[in-house]
Amino acid sequence: MKRANALQPQVARIAVPSLPAGMEGARFLLLSDLHMHGPAPVFDELLSFARAATPNCILCCGDVIDEGTRDVGVLRPFFAALRQVAPVVAVNGNNDAQPRLVAALRGVYAACGVTLLEDDERLFCVGGGAVRLVGMQDPAFYAKRLHIERPGLTELEARMRGIRPFWTAGEEGACALIVLVHRPELAESFLWMHPALIVAGHAHGGQMRAFGRGLYAPGQGIFPRYTSGVYRLGEAQLAVCRGIGNHAFVPRVNNPPHVMLLWLSACRGE
Repeated sequence: MKRANALQPQVARIAVPSLPAGMEGARFLLLSDLHMHGPAPVFDELLSFARAATPNCILCCGDVIDEGTRDVGVLRPFFAALRQVAPVVAVNGNNDAQPRLVAALRGVYAACGVTLLEDDERLFCVGGGAVRLVGMQDPAFYAKRLHIERPGLTELEARMRGIRPFWTAGEEGACALIVLVHRPELAESFLWMHPALIVAGHAHGGQMRAFGRGLYAPGQGIFPRYTSGVYRLGEAQLAVCRGIGNHAFVPRVNNPPHVMLLWLSACRGE
């Protein structure tokens, strides 16, 4: 018998008109908001789904821990197993900004081979094509002064501050751009980059869901706009994962754990 809070996967096609032919059908698994304190059946379900989906890349949009996480070591078996499925690229969420755990979390990512993007970017290649993955640091890391330990500017930071042009000569349009950010309400702030896709979490599906929408999300308030699924933002699309765990004292209602499998296609999305 299926558990009431069993994992609910969602498959969505993302239209990228400029997608290189070699990347047609590339699959990106999107997960967020684990809020992991220890082993749980839902994480086993997530790993089983990941293995069956055979994604080309796994994107993690933050909040893998919170103040209830005593030891980030509980993440290690999960991310080690996830990394065996496909390359994993992550960004931080606001709940990852735990002063006593930040260094250890980065250590777990490094030990498991997870690429953590903190205002940084990577080129990801599939089938002779490429997408540019840009990962934005969560504002909580700056508010808590947790980001100053990394000296200097990343290439992305230098471009964004106008020190270097964001696109070098002949580079613009060379590959599709995917932006990873924890908070979906910040997505529109990155449209100037002309991304094909923005991925996010944080909203927990609006915590309580009815008639296909959520009731409340931090940063968006009552009846939030971006809580679950795919939204169009001009020429870009925004994919929001409802996440796995819970952090608020209010329970999740009609809102099972959620993961998304995103298929990139040059054809119009469905």
